[in-house]
Amino acid sequence: MKTRTWIMAVACAAGLTGCAAPGTEPAAAPALTALDTYNLTITQVYGTPQQRQAATEAGWWRTQLAIRDCMADHGITYTPAAYQPIPDRGVAPGDLLAFAPARPDFGIAARLTSLAAIGETTQPALAANETAYRAASTACNTGELEDAGNPDGQEVLDGQLVATLTAVEKTALPTLAAQYKTCLASKGFTGVDNLSALYVKAEQKFPPVSFEHKSDPTTLPGWADAVAYEQAAASADAQCRADAVDTALVAAVPALATFATTNAAKLAAVAAGWQQAADALPALRAMR
Repeated sequence: MKTRTWIMAVACAAGLTGCAAPGTEPAAAPALTALDTYNLTITQVYGTPQQRQAATEAGWWRTQLAIRDCMADHGITYTPAAYQPIPDRGVAPGDLLAFAPARPDFGIAARLTSLAAIGETTQPALAANETAYRAASTACNTGELEDAGNPDGQEVLDGQLVATLTAVEKTALPTLAAQYKTCLASKGFTGVDNLSALYVKAEQKFPPVSFEHKSDPTTLPGWADAVAYEQAAASADAQCRADAVDTALVAAVPALATFATTNAAKLAAVAAGWQQAADALPALRAMR
């Protein structure tokens, strides 16, 4: 596989062991661990954290610039809304219990504080002629604007990978959901048998946050308790899935090998697409 070759080349360039000297037989490459295999697939399908951040920002600016151009066609001056990065908490394919990463929190508090820190972008044209602005805004927000986000073909691979990992989880850990629910209940989180539900439960603990103007939500009543709840929920989640993750990673190796072989060309194209998204970002920033 091309990606593994690149990894070995870097290792050799760095002078690591397991690389042949000129004129000698190459040493056998160390076998990938189950975690290595999984992480390699995740990076190919979902990009690196840096690439995901870049693609998200690129998508934001493409959409904002498209709105600006469309509004201009309707005689309205639109100021692209500011972008605020949201901390990356890793990839959890399908929010599957056996494959989601352990995290110190779910990123809820970080997301809310980041968005509140910038507030909504002031639009002078809205105050000047609200009726015309609203009409243009309705015409320009049709859902047909370019969605910048992920590379072409990524969504399809995402669906296929989630289906593959779901089958592994059901076969290798058929009682995981029930065990997870029992474990969480013992830690005070009742009525939850999946990660998405636990996330929602934690999110609902936070007080309402307004993004209309810049603000500091950490001063809101109940904020500190909500943060503590989110962190406790993430800790309980990690503890209640720890053994299952190890089992699932080992069980997934054959399925991931088949996935990689079957989708080799698509994986290479999507992996290249992630880098292209990152490369496009400086030019998009300059067009704001």
